[in-house]
Amino acid sequence: MRETVEIMRYPVTLTPAPEGGYMVSFVDIPEALTQGEPVAEALEAAKEALLPAFD
Repeated sequence: MRETVEIMRYPVTLTPAPEGGYMVSFVDIPEALTQGEPVAEALEAAKEALLPAFD
């Protein structure tokens, strides 16, 4: 039996935060906001911020 996995992509906006690091927001999901430093951590936090938006 084959299993189909659907991959969805959501563009993010990284904005430098005044106190350092980056604010992360999604155009399509405005309630999913997060932050992180460096960029890799900010993007990982972005993945986690999406989960509650789909509950």
